Amino acid sequence: MKRRPLERKERKVMKNKYPGDCVVCGKRVEAGEGFPEKQNGVWKVRCLQCVIKNQERKAQRDPERYGKFQKKDAE
Repeated sequence: MKRRPLERKERKVMKNKYPGDCVVCGKRVEAGEGFPEKQNGVWKVRCLQCVIKNQERKAQRDPERYGKFQKKDAE
């Protein structure tokens, strides 16, 4: 029996409630402008630019899974 491809649902993205410094680049991230993640039981925050860079790197490694995040070539 053939399986249908999984449909991607829009995921609700959690925003940070509190200001903090980005764990990647150290830039100050105000409340509601970053993306929280839990590291070793402690909530940390990433800025939007670091999240985008991470998704672009994933797209280069696995384009089938993360293809929509690939950087568009400038023409």
